Amino acid sequence: MANEELVARGYFSSGRFAGERFGAFEVFFIGGTSVTALKRVGVDITIPDAIDFPFSLYKAPKKPSAARPDRLYVRRTSEGLIPVAIGEDKAPTKLLDEKAVLRAAEQGLFSAAAIGARVAITSNGERFYYINVKASLLEQQIIYFDEKRDFGPAVLANILEGDAGVAKDPRPLAESIWQMIWQATKRV
Repeated sequence: MANEELVARGYFSSGRFAGERFGAFEVFFIGGTSVTALKRVGVDITIPDAIDFPFSLYKAPKKPSAARPDRLYVRRTSEGLIPVAIGEDKAPTKLLDEKAVLRAAEQGLFSAAAIGARVAITSNGERFYYINVKASLLEQQIIYFDEKRDFGPAVLANILEGDAGVAKDPRPLAESIWQMIWQATKRV
């Protein structure tokens, strides 16, 4: 049976669990829903017994299954709903000093590791921090992706593709479009 929050937010339509469109992804705003409840409704999650990380400021729950990310981003594939990122939202007055940023990053890391997502995003609505979950767990310290843009579907796609923070040269695209227009109209 589905969790009340998931039903109340309208994530079940025609008996199918579906989030809101977010580019090539789906997003669920689920701050009151545990990882266990998400697994029950069909999100492809393998919940670890523990998360091996030296949390210094965030008091992590004893069980990863108790994690409750504010947002979940998934990619719908033929295999099902694959978690790719989680989001942790903070008030605009938060994330103003290094300790607050680290505490939020550790919370995001815990939730992302519990759900099997590659990216954790923390934000106060003005600043966005993108945590590399795999590298952070491996290095035993918070590792950020080199991404400075405000969060959106293209930013998430770039991070997952591995080209976050890479400046794109628009010239090849502009030239190919110009050539198509010129061939179609034969005008300058």
